[in-house]
Amino acid sequence: MTINNKKVAYVVYFASSADSNEKQSEQADLINSKDRTIVKVEPNYVKIQNGVTLSVKGMPTGIEISTDQLKGALGYARRMFMLIEDAGVNFDIGRKTISSGPTLKRYKEVASDEYRKYLDNVMPWVKDERARVPQNETKDVTFNKLRECPKMMYAENTDFIIKPRQEESVTGIFFEQLGKGKFPGVAVYEHGYANIYDLYFAFQDGDKVIEFKQRIASFLKNLSANNKNWNEIDYLVMFELKDKDKQDLQKKHIIIESVKPTINNLHATYTLYRGNDIRTIQLIELKNIISMKI
Repeated sequence: MTINNKKVAYVVYFASSADSNEKQSEQADLINSKDRTIVKVEPNYVKIQNGVTLSVKGMPTGIEISTDQLKGALGYARRMFMLIEDAGVNFDIGRKTISSGPTLKRYKEVASDEYRKYLDNVMPWVKDERARVPQNETKDVTFNKLRECPKMMYAENTDFIIKPRQEESVTGIFFEQLGKGKFPGVAVYEHGYANIYDLYFAFQDGDKVIEFKQRIASFLKNLSANNKNWNEIDYLVMFELKDKDKQDLQKKHIIIESVKPTINNLHATYTLYRGNDIRTIQLIELKNIISMKI
């Protein structure tokens, strides 16, 4: 990176998993195997951990730089380690923080750029429901399998032949029906896996968020891992909510209430309530959207 016309060196790597750093620290006998919060070697910074750090001559710990600015798939921030070496940086009197606001901002910008590059490379391969087929399976075999899958009803209203088997097909059907005018008033900002949520859009003078799921278990897993925030999600879009999905919701004490589909709720068929959360989530079933006539 370049700061004030000077080149600043840095190195960044991403661990293979969220707990990889702790496992390596354990293998190196730096932390207690039964309680990983206990550091065996003093001082307590002697362990492998994530974060962005500025290397400072004469300071064994360096200066930690906040990663709060990182956006998209926040669970992967725990995998990131970045070390910056800037000989020209100025510190405050106590040498605890960086005195230059623009310099600190530049560090964070580069960290964010590296994090986004990482997400762009890996996210297409780590979606929860991405189906994997044997590498030696020919396309003819795959087509024969697909022809045996349950067919769509109301085929005249969709170009999808079979019912979706994975999340990407759910997403595709949504956009197809959006193009057919089934969701009037929806204006899309962006869709993609690099952001925290699947779809950002404007509707009725407000900013809204959608999550696409094939099965509700994947959504619950996201919530449990703190990859998604219940109170930021407006709509959950599925092809259909099955009995198993309802059971999974009930196990997590999430209340399911049937609602009347209208233009104002994007033809949602259910409202989801959770505990003391003020916000509710509207659930849209695409099988109902396909059956609608414009």
